[in-house]
Amino acid sequence: MPHDDDFLPENFSFDDHEDVEYLKHRALFEKAQELAHLTQAFVQSLPEPPEIPLLGEMMLENSYVLSAKLAASRAVPYYSRRMELAVLIKVAAEGLLTQTSTCRMLSIGAPEYWQLLRDEVEQFRLLFVAWVQDFDPTTDAEDEWGLFSNPLR
Repeated sequence: MPHDDDFLPENFSFDDHEDVEYLKHRALFEKAQELAHLTQAFVQSLPEPPEIPLLGEMMLENSYVLSAKLAASRAVPYYSRRMELAVLIKVAAEGLLTQTSTCRMLSIGAPEYWQLLRDEVEQFRLLFVAWVQDFDPTTDAEDEWGLFSNPLR
């Protein structure tokens, strides 16, 4: 098993803004992975056949989107593209909240997971807010769709 230091860049310094962003991204990514594992456990607790067809698949998809879009955001330097990915992450997280509420209303799945999933999404949200605040709007390319045009340009 890798040691935590194996994930740090070689010349790591807390003085460097990118390193702080890296740590925030890493914490958020780890929380996304925890949510995916927790969602998998919850989906396994759903009855066969589920009360709502495809509910478990939708929950899994939302939990997987979190990690996938976070990984993609690490590869793009542009503000508008990172904002686009952040919106998709937010929508997936909110989808998980809606789906846990649906399960609670219909009394399906293991009840101990309902609030646990919601609490984990809230922890993810707090990390997400801190992460998004580090997006640099001065590093941008034109958004051809006009959704995230940088007001500083």
